[in-house]
Amino acid sequence: MDNQQSFSPQPKRDNAAKFAFLYMISLVALGIVAYSAGAIVFQIINKYISDPVNVLRTSYTCLDSGALRFAIAALIVSIPIYYVIARKINRELFMGNLDKESQIRKWLTYLIVFISSVVIIGWLIAVIYQFLEGELTIKFILKALTVLAVAGTVLSYYWYDIKREIVFGEKNTVIKIYSRVSLMFVISALIAGTAFVESPQEMRNKKFDRATVDLLSKIESDLETHYRNHEEIPENFGDLFISSMSVSETNRVKNGDIIYNKISDTNYELCAEFKTSNKEETECNPYWLDNEWQHDAGYQCVEKIINSNSPFTPEDEIGNCNVYGIELHGELLTYIPSANFDEGNITEDQTASENIIYAIEEAEKDENIKAIILEVDSYGGYPVAGEEVAIALKKANKPTVALIREGGASAAYMAASGADKIFASQNSDVGSIGVSMSYLDNTQQNLKEGLNYVSLSSGKYKDTGDPNKPLSQEEKNLLMRDVNILHQNFIKMVAENRNLDTEKVKLLADGSTMLGEMALENGLIDQIGGMFEVKKFLKEKIGEDVEICW
Repeated sequence: MDNQQSFSPQPKRDNAAKFAFLYMISLVALGIVAYSAGAIVFQIINKYISDPVNVLRTSYTCLDSGALRFAIAALIVSIPIYYVIARKINRELFMGNLDKESQIRKWLTYLIVFISSVVIIGWLIAVIYQFLEGELTIKFILKALTVLAVAGTVLSYYWYDIKREIVFGEKNTVIKIYSRVSLMFVISALIAGTAFVESPQEMRNKKFDRATVDLLSKIESDLETHYRNHEEIPENFGDLFISSMSVSETNRVKNGDIIYNKISDTNYELCAEFKTSNKEETECNPYWLDNEWQHDAGYQCVEKIINSNSPFTPEDEIGNCNVYGIELHGELLTYIPSANFDEGNITEDQTASENIIYAIEEAEKDENIKAIILEVDSYGGYPVAGEEVAIALKKANKPTVALIREGGASAAYMAASGADKIFASQNSDVGSIGVSMSYLDNTQQNLKEGLNYVSLSSGKYKDTGDPNKPLSQEEKNLLMRDVNILHQNFIKMVAENRNLDTEKVKLLADGSTMLGEMALENGLIDQIGGMFEVKKFLKEKIGEDVEICW
């Protein structure tokens, strides 16, 4: 009697749906395992082969612990899923429950090979692109070899599996070797990855410090505003109103977590307890690193000085002039963030409506000033900022003139519309009466880099418009509702300020700009001209030669 074990196929049942499910789940799990293991190897390469001239700072070129954490989490979930299901499929083939010639098996195996090939091609393109962008040759070689190794393992395994002649009753040694070697590789990658990431508590500490730095920045900004309005900094927090603070931030101030000490009329220090140090950059794009708020772990104090040289501070003397010139250049905001100042100078091409309003108020109080010029060279900004400037110009008791140079568009044109008279060159860009909330969707890029968006918002629409999550149709409708309201408000303001028919403004409000001559024909400006024409007009208006101070 033959002692060898024999197998006979089990009675055939219609298990097409079951096997389709198993193959599809294995496809998804395989993709996650392969990409995550490769991503961890990439990050290890970035860790040990640093590039001192690298300025791109993406997860392809420097250690990114966020990408590393996501890859580790993905492997923890996908490894058991893939290998258990792969074992189940091979078991079904061995037992004869899944026919070797099954169309389900053939179609879905080739589908796995096809999708894996597409992903690997895209991955390889990204690696070559980074090399062409200047990545070190050794990093390129190692990453390319990683991609090829992953690709070779995945594609050769499935190609062998679909081509092998005997599957029923045969315990295939090659399949076992593939499974065990690949499992050892991904587990090794998982273990190696955990050596380079911070613990959850360390990440929580860094997020706490980031929140502390954000709060300190808000306090600094409001101290700047307080100084401009009162010509001094407050004695204590009781004299400072910080409207932008959240409830939790307000509680931290009340509980004494943030200490404010006035040193002199323009110097002060802010103190807080930090859980980590941000003086050493340890990863790619560290969100807690802030050059303006360097600190060690423990109780730290940072001394600051008021930006007394920033535009329109009380130290600015109007001097011997009769016309006050105010510049609206670059992006128009309600205020300039403190991070955009460097030794008293604005580092970004921006103008704050609060500074313009302050300058108008100062000009109104000076008896020597007979008129105000707003020089506009801006393609827009924020609607509230434009509205605030327009209202301030309209309320001014002295003649106001807006001079549009290269461009006066969108929120900048809204601001200019409040002036008594608007001048522009025949070549100036004028108008752009419209509203945009468009933004760049980062979801596909994040997916390629292994970044996962985690929503922890308390309201249904709280994170609407976040570029790191897809925008639903419902959210889009919500945003478009606001866009349309803002658009109607813009139209109404221009019609009122320019004494134009609302329906006429609606026809012009398609978001486009027009050159000076066309703007004049449509009533958006009053006269073609530059500074010479403006001075000539003001001389007739105030009855004096015009002397402008800025």
